Formats: sequence, structure tokens, C-alpha cells
Amino acid sequence: MNQNENLNELVNEMEKSELPIHCKINITLDELRLLLAEHIHTLITKDFSRLIAILYRLDISEKKLKELLQHQSQNDAGLIIADMIIERQLQKIESRKKFNRNDDIAPDDKW
Repeated sequence: MNQNENLNELVNEMEKSELPIHCKINITLDELRLLLAEHIHTLITKDFSRLIAILYRLDISEKKLKELLQHQSQNDAGLIIADMIIERQLQKIESRKKFNRNDDIAPDDKW
């Protein structure tokens, strides 16, 4: 799978997780990161409890997030959270690819 397919899949994952990123077709990872950080900033200021719920649903490590925010306090919190979300979503995509090997199963045996 090439980088564009990974990015498209990543954008689809964002939309499923209540982080809709309205973007152009050939978005770069940096552009996606900035759009996501902007959306996170909005949630921080206007609906923090929703942001917390989204992070929980995405399985973002609260401990790791707190550590990063504490140790990188000079950096933008929206970008730190965006990086964590992207990293976690990419892990999920790779995990699905790795463990979703239905090619060897006969069609009658598939669910």
C-alpha cells in the first residue's frame, strides 16, 4: 500500500472517529496534521469533554499524553495530540492489515 492509500485510509479513520477532516484529495501528512490540530484546538476551547471522549474512543494513552504535554509544554498541545492520534490510527491500520489475512480461507468458510 502506498503513502496516498495510507493517507486516504487515515482520513477515513478520522471521519469514523468524530474527527472529520475536510481536505483536498492529495493531502500530505503535514497538512492532515495541521488540519487535525486546528480541529483539536476548537475542541479544547469549545467542547473539551467531547475531545476527552474522542481520545478515549481512539484508545489514546492518557498516561503517555500527560507525559508528552508535561515534557513538551513549550510545544503546541494541538499538534502533540494530533501526532498521537495519527500515530495510533496508523497502528490500527497496520494491525488490521497484518491480522486480516482472509485470503487463505475458502469462501464457504468465511463469516
